[in-house]
Amino acid sequence: MAQAEVYKVRFTSELAIRRILTPEQLVRFRNMRERFERARQEADERRLRVRDNQQPNNLQQKDVKAPAKAPIKPD
Repeated sequence: MAQAEVYKVRFTSELAIRRILTPEQLVRFRNMRERFERARQEADERRLRVRDNQQPNNLQQKDVKAPAKAPIKPD
């Protein structure tokens, strides 16, 4: 439900902005919004790549055991 409210507020805000912008300003606004969205998506992808790259390292570190000691042979 909260997500629906966010979309509603965003739509209402954009509609209000569109009503007051000149056609040239509207083009610039749309371009800025697209650039922002692309930048956000790229940041999300980078975050996922970093997380995915770190996860195997963390698993490897947990699986690493101390070197085994040589067995003691009785005399």
